[in-house]
Amino acid sequence: WGFLVPLGMSIALMCKSVCPGKPFVYVHLSIMLSGLLLVCISLIFIFIHAEGKWLNSYKPLSNPHKIMGLIAFVVIALNPFGAVFTPNIESKWRPLFNFAHGGAGFF
Repeated sequence: WGFLVPLGMSIALMCKSVCPGKPFVYVHLSIMLSGLLLVCISLIFIFIHAEGKWLNSYKPLSNPHKIMGLIAFVVIALNPFGAVFTPNIESKWRPLFNFAHGGAGFF
């Protein structure tokens, strides 16, 4: 996923001005959903390896890598759902959507 997600972001950023229209959106969507699938599979493998114990009950914040990984997973998982509700290009909400969707991608 560490290759697919940046590739999908690059396609969205570069192709928007080079090839206007919908084709690049479908390529971006396909790559990003493939990255999301790999992230979900890797999260399952992490829980299997950790035997379901993701956090220590006595020190839940002892490993910031775990917390950042969970935050990154939530952002990666929610971003495609936001894209489903993309407002029309003329909508007054479009700049807010662009900021939220793009900002979550850069996070």
